[in-house]
Amino acid sequence: DLHPGDFVVYGSAQTTTSSTVLLLDMSWSMSWEGRFAAAKKVALAMESLIRARYPRDYFAIVGFFTRAVELKLRDLPEASWNMGDPFTNLQDGLRLAADLLARHPSNNQHIIVITDGQPTAYFLRGRLYCEWPLSFGGISMRAAQETLREVERVTRRGIVINTFMLPGSSRRVSPRRLHGEEAEAGVTRTSLGEESLAPRRSSGT
Repeated sequence: DLHPGDFVVYGSAQTTTSSTVLLLDMSWSMSWEGRFAAAKKVALAMESLIRARYPRDYFAIVGFFTRAVELKLRDLPEASWNMGDPFTNLQDGLRLAADLLARHPSNNQHIIVITDGQPTAYFLRGRLYCEWPLSFGGISMRAAQETLREVERVTRRGIVINTFMLPGSSRRVSPRRLHGEEAEAGVTRTSLGEESLAPRRSSGT
């Protein structure tokens, strides 16, 4: 089980507050191999860490499936993956997370994404589209492209995105695959289960 002590924190300055939104994948595939239970443990441990060590920081959780919704902390222990809305709308999750961060401005703004794969749903001109990845190597191209556009919009605002892939995730969006780029500015990726389980707070922040 994960506990606040499992996270490594650098720096002890308490004068600068941070704003963080955790995006929790609640799509159908998260029901496989205990992925959602593992993701929820990370979310609960992170919330406990921030509440105990950084009480001035803003922390919120957004669940994303076919759409994105804000999850109240009191509801997180009972939250579950959503079988009725099985798609993965990371674009909408990023949009909602950025909106929440805009209401809680700070010098350090972060979005943490915990997911097992790639986007399969997106909004375009106000209309919701859902796609199963049946071609191009299992990638929903339009969903991936619209999600990357949202990533670019979010990172232009100075928000740092950290993405954690759950073990056993076989399909994931790769900017290199789509655009031939190494990575977008302000975006990092890590696999859960490795030594680094969360973004490490840098010195002086």
